[in-house]
Amino acid sequence: RAVLTRNVETSVDALNKILTEKEGIAPFHMIVARDTKPTSIIDEVDDETISHVIPSKPDPGGILHVCSIWGCETSNVIMVGDSKADDIACAYRANCGGSILLTQKGGEILDNDSGADSIKMNSSEELIPSIQVESFREIQNILNLGHDRSLEQ
Repeated sequence: RAVLTRNVETSVDALNKILTEKEGIAPFHMIVARDTKPTSIIDEVDDETISHVIPSKPDPGGILHVCSIWGCETSNVIMVGDSKADDIACAYRANCGGSILLTQKGGEILDNDSGADSIKMNSSEELIPSIQVESFREIQNILNLGHDRSLEQ
């Protein structure tokens, strides 16, 4: 499990602590935050060195970066996020196997997208999550149910 976030690493560390201590959920093992020093890919082009950094969501670069390090396909990734415009669109653009929108209690959707005017949505399909939930526990239950069903087959 990885985190791709616009927050800082200390915020994710605090989340890991809460999930572990209060919810009994294992911590995340890879964090790509806005203050994470990017892994640079160096290319030689006409004797010039060009450095590429990981772009922000909704660009799929962060998901592609995690998949390249873990050696997995994006179709094996489920993106969980609280922003349709950033997280769900990112999952769609990366061709993830699914996306989960985390809402407030009662299903209220947060208005927390990045607001980047330069990013245009290709279609409304980018904003449709595979499923919508209200808690991390609900996500864990859904994933466990899928795991239990795969064992029955």
